[in-house]
Amino acid sequence: QSTPDGTMVMRIYEYDSQIALKEGRIIGNVLEVNFPQSAIIYLRHNKNTPDSMVIRINTPGGTVSYDVPALKVKRYSIQAIFEKKLLFLIPFYIFTYEEQFPSMEKDIKKIGKIKEKYGYILMKLNQMCEDGLLDEYTKRSICMMSEKVIEALTQKYTVIQKEVVRI
Repeated sequence: QSTPDGTMVMRIYEYDSQIALKEGRIIGNVLEVNFPQSAIIYLRHNKNTPDSMVIRINTPGGTVSYDVPALKVKRYSIQAIFEKKLLFLIPFYIFTYEEQFPSMEKDIKKIGKIKEKYGYILMKLNQMCEDGLLDEYTKRSICMMSEKVIEALTQKYTVIQKEVVRI
């Protein structure tokens, strides 16, 4: 999600419930469901964006609650993404630079910082493939999704788009 809103926790509960019910099992006359460990990924955040949300379920048998942690993409350096193996965050890494786009579009030297990071990302992905830690299909999928996100986020910034997508 790119901005926080009150409906996000409701959607998480809906998703969790669907997964729990789909994977549920009936033992005798008992339906047993296990809720998944979910998280919210914020592509954009500010000081008011919570670090977690709580889902509280009041049932006739008592109250159950659980935390839903929030991952904030801009808080993760590219090194941390690789160290923690959070490769699914790579396509959204461009959001880290979003606030700098207006000044970067006017000064091509500033774009060099992003190009350097994306060069590093590509080098790390290639190294992971060579080391057998990542297959080529997954690497290409990460690159293709990154390109789609970059193109969408930089629509108004053609210089940035051209320079970064080229990498």
